[in-house]
Amino acid sequence: MNARRWFSDPVVAVALVVDAVLAVDAERLDRVEPRLAALAEFRRLPDFDALAAANKRIANILRKSAVDPDAPAGCPVAPERFVEPAEIALHRALEAATPVVEANLARLDFSAGLRSLATLRAPVDAFFDTVMVNSPDPLLKSNRLALLGGLALQMNRVADLSRL
Repeated sequence: MNARRWFSDPVVAVALVVDAVLAVDAERLDRVEPRLAALAEFRRLPDFDALAAANKRIANILRKSAVDPDAPAGCPVAPERFVEPAEIALHRALEAATPVVEANLARLDFSAGLRSLATLRAPVDAFFDTVMVNSPDPLLKSNRLALLGGLALQMNRVADLSRL
């Protein structure tokens, strides 16, 4: 479903957005409203649809890899193992964006945290256009899954975007 399409039905929109926010931080109800406002602002960005779709794709890949007995869980990223320019670029972009996201969220500036993720659209698109995550090389595959895991972690700090 197109991410913008679900916003056309107000009841569905509210339910999905609240669910996405509560999936991340259900214990802090005082932060639900600012997270909802940040998500409403983020969805107006031109990069929202692509990032929401990428996030859903990442969630599906990671979910499927969890049942793969050859996929090591929780492996750290080993940048020296990347071979494709797009995975190197995504790793660098994620490394650059992470402290910005962290700083914004530390100040509880959820909108700025989400906006800083928009810088990842081009490297995420390039990664999915040119990199085969499920490489036959298990080390390469686990490293790519670790990269996507780190990306998912950052993308879902304000709300679980894969639920949208």
